[in-house]
Amino acid sequence: MALDSAPTALVSTNGLTKRFPVSGRGLFERQRWVHAVDNVSLKIFQGRTLALVGESGSGKTTLGQMIAGLLEPSGGSVEFGGVDLVNSKGEARRQLRRDLQFIFQDPFSSLNPRHTIRTILSRPFEVHTVLGRTAIDSEVTQLLNLVGLGNSATLLNRHPHQFSGGQRQRIVFARAIALRPRFIVADEPVSSLDMSVKAQLLTLLRTFQGELGLTYLFVTHELAVVRTIAQDVAVMYLGRVVERAPTTAVFDQPLHPYTVALLGATPLLDPVVARSRKHLPLVGPLPSSITPPSGCHFHTRCPFARDVCATKRPPLRALGERQIACHFVGDSDFPLTANLPRGLVETARASAESYAPASTSGLVTSAQLTSPTRSAVPDSGVQECVGNVGEQIRRDHDQRDEPEEAEN
Repeated sequence: MALDSAPTALVSTNGLTKRFPVSGRGLFERQRWVHAVDNVSLKIFQGRTLALVGESGSGKTTLGQMIAGLLEPSGGSVEFGGVDLVNSKGEARRQLRRDLQFIFQDPFSSLNPRHTIRTILSRPFEVHTVLGRTAIDSEVTQLLNLVGLGNSATLLNRHPHQFSGGQRQRIVFARAIALRPRFIVADEPVSSLDMSVKAQLLTLLRTFQGELGLTYLFVTHELAVVRTIAQDVAVMYLGRVVERAPTTAVFDQPLHPYTVALLGATPLLDPVVARSRKHLPLVGPLPSSITPPSGCHFHTRCPFARDVCATKRPPLRALGERQIACHFVGDSDFPLTANLPRGLVETARASAESYAPASTSGLVTSAQLTSPTRSAVPDSGVQECVGNVGEQIRRDHDQRDEPEEAEN
């Protein structure tokens, strides 16, 4: 499905930017800033899951918090259902709070340790005064059933520390869906759990999406989970989105050099495949977000970089069903797009004409990339790896039906 024929966008960001001041400067020093998110424009479509992936420090969580209204952006806008989230006030803002929910990464720190589960799950209804006391108790019991914790009254009187990690995350899920929201930002919601519990919770999220019509922004660094949960993927690097595409397209043929390197770093279950897998080498360490590189942020580590990359920021441009931020994408001599259909390449080249240099001299070629002195772009081993991990998650879910009390 091409991006221009995609379903209606529930959430849209336009030029979203976030900077944090760096403390500890001297009296005569200029204020320095952490450029956490840099001019990000995204659409999240109704009823779908957009996975936001990238290295630690790429700005994924900050972007998610701004979309959920937990952080005030330094620039740009967020629209939810056509309503400006940043400038909304009063009753409009209150309604948006009901429709937008956030699942934090650590369930223990996101639940008040002094409150019982009854109090935690009742609070959303009390804040928004949507139900009476008797109805709230009934709804809380139903929420526990929905997330697979049963309807025991003793559970409601327990505190968060009396539950396992997986059970606490189920409680966080229950709180997130209590008011029947339309959109949930899930920030690494299963990263700290073991494989079997992770599979159960991912299944739970998919069930909620089907039954409640939810839309997700799923922040993660686990690429195997992405293929299991998401229909669309956005790849971030140093605060910018560098590639946006349907999940199958990203895993079958990643086009941005950073996406290729990210997939190539995915651990493989099969040691034979792991030894034979080829990598796209990255040059140098991850730059600082306080002083990010000029032009394309990735040019300091990209094996394909040329002079234009250091001076001109590549825009996020359409290439068929995906969007890429790269000066050379669409060039038939560019190794990562050399095998694309000719018509698609010509369309991309026309779109990139005002950005990409006319000559490709000095660009790394396919022959150089596969030479003994330089590793090649990852082959099908990357896809096999991710597919194997996804299958393992599904097998664990199908074969293991452990009691909740056994979760770790």
